[in-house]
Amino acid sequence: RETPREESFCVHALESHDILVIPDARLDPRVADYRCVREAPYFRFYAGAPLIAADGEVLGTLCVADTAPRNLSAIQRKQLAVLAAQVMAQLEIRRQAAQLANTVQDMRDTKRMFDGVLKHTDVLIYAKDVAGRFVMVNPAVQDAARIAEDMVGRSDYDFFDHDLADEYRRNDQRIMASGQRQVFTERIVHSDGSHRTYQSTKFPVYDEVGNVIGIAGVSTDVTELEAERAAHEEAEGRLRTLVEQSPVAIIVISQTGVLTYVNPAAVTLCGATDKTELQGRRAVDLTAADERENIAALIDSVLDGESTMT
Repeated sequence: RETPREESFCVHALESHDILVIPDARLDPRVADYRCVREAPYFRFYAGAPLIAADGEVLGTLCVADTAPRNLSAIQRKQLAVLAAQVMAQLEIRRQAAQLANTVQDMRDTKRMFDGVLKHTDVLIYAKDVAGRFVMVNPAVQDAARIAEDMVGRSDYDFFDHDLADEYRRNDQRIMASGQRQVFTERIVHSDGSHRTYQSTKFPVYDEVGNVIGIAGVSTDVTELEAERAAHEEAEGRLRTLVEQSPVAIIVISQTGVLTYVNPAAVTLCGATDKTELQGRRAVDLTAADERENIAALIDSVLDGESTMT
């Protein structure tokens, strides 16, 4: 059964930070009135060694007791101290084991989450050593490259055209040499000649002492984005050609009323010989002096969205 703290021999051992020996409890005023001394089990002898943690905190005691008065020899005191140290060593092992178990579980949970991200993302995620061998690839890499076999331990030269592998290798070596994160536009070309375009962000990977041990990368498919950008540029080019070749004068005026663009027809209409003569000038300055006030008001109205000019 549990002994009340106020009648515990161990309380005195906890306060001492040293082995406490009470040869005869009946003669020690600190404990003589304790019930366990006056009544069964009639303790007489007590010896307790504090259990001290590495940080100095006293966690408890290792104690021995008897119903007959006795004392401890120097050897017995030393043995009790050794036993207390062994108890603390076992407690520390258990603490470290529990801490390790928690750490291992945390690592497993983190790895499980990391593996889930790698498995289900469409983004290509990979890492290579300094020799260019893959040490990690997610399924998206193999899907994008149409590679069925395991890529770990092998290099780009095992899966891609030599020229393309050379390009990948040059980019990787540039990252390792510079020690800087960089962004590249890279392609994956398939055996049927089709290809996809990727924006690859690559960065060096270091060991614990700061040596480069490889590179890691994240590549995003930008094939459709590149196609849309090319289509936009083509459409913009066609529109620019139409505007430049239009027989109708076309000008663009800024919010401050300054000409920012004029096509050749506008240059001719204004009696100029080159666009540079007009760009940067105020639109109202190209009109008759007696009409400038009305034209300025009209331009302000158009810029405010209140009317249009024809």
